[in-house]
Amino acid sequence: NILEDLTAIDITDIYRLRWEIERFFRFIKQNLNFSHLISRDYNAIKNMAYVMLIAAMFIALYAKLNERNGFKINKLKFLYELEAELVKELIILCKGDPNLLNQYFHAGFGQ
Repeated sequence: NILEDLTAIDITDIYRLRWEIERFFRFIKQNLNFSHLISRDYNAIKNMAYVMLIAAMFIALYAKLNERNGFKINKLKFLYELEAELVKELIILCKGDPNLLNQYFHAGFGQ
């Protein structure tokens, strides 16, 4: 039996890993709004998890590049700056004319 072969240190290490997994799930639930699944399909859940983890990595990279600690404030700042950049690109794309925006949406952004 594999459980009989484990030492007290092995069991402690396994428990420590379990606790790290619990902390990870608490983090994604609290910081990435991953508390509700929008689908029960395995691939959909997997893709949603990948998107959440990629977003977390972007935010962590943003924090590191800006030499700031924490996650929540950096998440808000990252989203604010990303939105500002997207708006700026749309204004440039429309040559400053908001009426041109609908043309680009209907044309698939010129593709």
